Amino acid sequence: MNFTDIFIRRPVFAMALSLMLIVVGIAAFVKMPVRQYPLIEENVINISTVYPGASGTIMAGFVTTPLENAIGSVEGIDYMTSASSESQSTITVNLLLGYSMETAMTDVVNEVQSTIWQLPKDVQTPNISKTDPNASPVVYIAFNSKNLSSAAVTDYILRAVQPVLNTLFGVSQTIIYGEREYAMRLNLDPLKMAAYGITAGDVMRILQNQNLQAAVGTVYSQYQQFDVTINSDMSTADEFNNMVLKQSNGTIVRLRDVGTAVLGANNYNSSAFVDGKETTVVGVVPTSDANPLAVSELVTAALPGISAAFPKGLSQEIVYDSSVFISASIHEVVMTIFEASIFVIIVIFLFLGSLRSVLIPIITIPVSIIGVCGVMLALNYTIDTISLLAWVIAIGLVVDDAIVVLENIYRHMEDGLQPVPASIVGAREIGFAIVAMTLTLAAVYAPLGFTGGLTGILFTEFAFTLAGAVIVSGFVALTLSPMMCSRILSYNDDPHSFTHRIDRVFEVIIVKYKSVLRRVMEKRWYVVGMAAFLYLVCAFLFTHTKGELAPLEDQGYLFGYIIGPSSANVNFTQKYTNMMDPIYAALPEMAHYLVVNGYGGVPSQAASVLNLVDWDKRTRSSNQIQATLLPKFWAIPGLKIFPINPQPLPTGGGLIPLQFVLKTTNDIKTLLPAIQQLQMAAMKNPGFTNVTTNLMYDRPRVKLVIDRNKAGDLGISVADITNSLGTLFGSPENVQFAIQDRAYYVIPEYTQNFNFAANPNDMNKVYLRTQSGNMVPLSTVVKVEQDVEPLTINHFQQINSATLQGNLNLTSNYTLGQALEFLETYTKRYLPDVQFDFAGQARQYIESSSDFVQVFLFAVIFIFLLLSAQFESFRDPLIILAVAPLTLAGALITTHLTGGTLNIYTEIGLTTLIGLIAKHGILIVEFANQLQEKGVNKHEAAIEATAMRLRPILMTTAAMVLGALPLAVAGGAGASARHAIGWVIVGGMTIGTMFSLFVVPTFYSLFAKVKVFDIELERQISAAIKKSEALREDEEKRRRGE
Repeated sequence: MNFTDIFIRRPVFAMALSLMLIVVGIAAFVKMPVRQYPLIEENVINISTVYPGASGTIMAGFVTTPLENAIGSVEGIDYMTSASSESQSTITVNLLLGYSMETAMTDVVNEVQSTIWQLPKDVQTPNISKTDPNASPVVYIAFNSKNLSSAAVTDYILRAVQPVLNTLFGVSQTIIYGEREYAMRLNLDPLKMAAYGITAGDVMRILQNQNLQAAVGTVYSQYQQFDVTINSDMSTADEFNNMVLKQSNGTIVRLRDVGTAVLGANNYNSSAFVDGKETTVVGVVPTSDANPLAVSELVTAALPGISAAFPKGLSQEIVYDSSVFISASIHEVVMTIFEASIFVIIVIFLFLGSLRSVLIPIITIPVSIIGVCGVMLALNYTIDTISLLAWVIAIGLVVDDAIVVLENIYRHMEDGLQPVPASIVGAREIGFAIVAMTLTLAAVYAPLGFTGGLTGILFTEFAFTLAGAVIVSGFVALTLSPMMCSRILSYNDDPHSFTHRIDRVFEVIIVKYKSVLRRVMEKRWYVVGMAAFLYLVCAFLFTHTKGELAPLEDQGYLFGYIIGPSSANVNFTQKYTNMMDPIYAALPEMAHYLVVNGYGGVPSQAASVLNLVDWDKRTRSSNQIQATLLPKFWAIPGLKIFPINPQPLPTGGGLIPLQFVLKTTNDIKTLLPAIQQLQMAAMKNPGFTNVTTNLMYDRPRVKLVIDRNKAGDLGISVADITNSLGTLFGSPENVQFAIQDRAYYVIPEYTQNFNFAANPNDMNKVYLRTQSGNMVPLSTVVKVEQDVEPLTINHFQQINSATLQGNLNLTSNYTLGQALEFLETYTKRYLPDVQFDFAGQARQYIESSSDFVQVFLFAVIFIFLLLSAQFESFRDPLIILAVAPLTLAGALITTHLTGGTLNIYTEIGLTTLIGLIAKHGILIVEFANQLQEKGVNKHEAAIEATAMRLRPILMTTAAMVLGALPLAVAGGAGASARHAIGWVIVGGMTIGTMFSLFVVPTFYSLFAKVKVFDIELERQISAAIKKSEALREDEEKRRRGE
């Protein structure tokens, strides 16, 4: 009994199997989380080190370099960057995607610990953390108050809001923008200090001795015990002002005699504005594996309870919620699934002309789509835009096998067989082709399972979801579909019925097609020549189509990256970012906008987020709005403002798409002319915009040169000098006080701003104590020199580097691939003495492009070998795959005509096309082989097989094309990605099918092996089997004693 016969004879068994798939799928679907993109594990480790008061040069030489040397030996690192700036060293270790974070983290911690002894003694312990490079707030909440200070609002958030939000499921952390955490600021007058013989070191020492958080202990009586406390610390400004600094000859010198203690904030280097009003903003960051939609819902649900306890005058408002785009994008894909399903139903009805016939393949859609959820859950996949795109493509694919089975069974019913015999014969006849088509399409994606990088992580989910749905559909086509055909399919012999009208139309089409095909095959070598020419066209189009990582999406917001002069403080930055307010306010598409000055802890930098109204409430896209904002922002003096439409894919490469790195083993100053020359070349190229570099020698530096001889004569050590200056200029945070059981920092500082470079006499205002106890001005042992240094000293792979950053001019349709090719060519030609590399999105693009070529070649090889095994031939697979390059040429032509690019979505579409178009060739070659075995010559077999399979080929193509059409013409959130893959499928399948109907039979007639069915051999085999069975029966009888 044939495999398919079992299910035709046992209908309940067939239905039960499909129902089991549905039940398991529904259970899995309920458990799967919803995300925007597949889960990408954290792959970045940050090592942050603070050395108060140290310049960028000192940080690079004495902190960053020793740590880099140690960390560089850790395995699994893709690349490592570092930035050394004033008091701060940040090393970023980017791991290879897929490498174990826990293993790398352990190794990094061990290497850092072994290097700490090499660092200067005042360097704080390095902070090592694993980071999600794609982590960004999913919700921004603005807190406003008319009667509370910014410090009071910040304190309330820290005490009452942040703890609640941080405990919500899926929340990683909350970030406060424009925060003003309380601090006791000691404003010291250096001249008064000198008059009383007090140095900055004295103040710090007395602070540490008189402001103690001490636990005395416990006393016991016979039956009781008592905790003993002591008020050894201070908590108010009055207590600090009354702190005794010195007592001599009956005179007490208190802090208020040399300065003033004020309860202020620990940081004035940042500020936040929402819709032009200063405020405090909280950003809620989800964990890497959290469902951002669920996190947003939890935050929104928690806010009313939090607000109920607000002090009078405090209010909150959500000003940005990224889950809106995720929800809208997923909703659009779900709607596309329904649209695709409707198109497929219409196609099947028009081709078969019977509602009963429509039901058989249509039932495959829910069984396959729901059934594959079990596979997705087992593989730890999520419901996201990538897996939903696979579902859309699957709509047109999963009906293919059922259509082929249905059409073949119906053909036998037309020949006079009853439903059950027709189902048995038809299913047997087509079973091998179904298995071959199913495995072939699934095999296309097998190489993705062995691919790393962004391509492997993002689209393994797409590939295996689609392959799983196809395998389920193949199973349904061999089990449920034949059974349903035997039970509900009927042949209507009414010549006036709609079914017969459809049949007559296709009979005419088949007759005309066979006539055309015969004429074409009379000039077969012309077809071969045309195919060879199109192969070259395909190669040309592939190498000359514009490339990028992914098409930009309208995500409902624009990010603004703002850079000021390196010497600018937050007041300067805020002054000019305020000029953005009228520009943002004038936009009709503006819902809210947020501006953060001092972004990333750098006073000269800022960032903005423009939240746009919903897509259906505006006529302009985010790209169009970005183009409008650019000239207006560049007209603002003092700052460089870059409006950015963020990269949609979770690349972890930052917001700026173009990052081209120059490297040198020489002094970093030697890179300055090279990066400036490259920057000028890029600025002259109309394809670039917002071009800047992270290497700028524009930060003034005051260098104090110690006269060691004079200092030694006076008994002043270098440590005395550095400690005194570091205390007052470095804002040390090593003394704390408490307010309502919460610790805050005490920060000593001078009351007036000093500018040794502009006024060297300012050195006379700072005094040091000699060994004899006398006070001498700083100028006695120090002279002032000034120069400039970069804001940050950057390393890439442990050597000095400078990165060219910029955006692409959207109006010129310039792509990332073109930009990188220009920069690489220019550097090789005009800057031969420097090395170059790629970072961020540019690096991901280079890696994904090379990955695609590898995946494509492996897919072709894998399919070829699989088909060879199935057909027991190396020729037949070549004939089947001969049309693949022609299909790819059609897809690339369509991509070019629709203004598309070669990106990660079109690449996965091209890979999918190999399996899709191979299904046509499998049908033709399989039936041609069967005809040859029946005695038909090779030439006629090719013609008859193609004509016989014309109807199912056209039907499956129409189902696939119209099923993908909603993707190609999609609108709303996430439309760009759907356009990219949709047009590839539509164009490739349409043009590829036209070619396959002529190229495959032509190649078969020329190159296929003549199949000879050896009747005598089959007779001998049959006789041998019967004889073996007879002998076995005789042996059984003897054993039973018969």
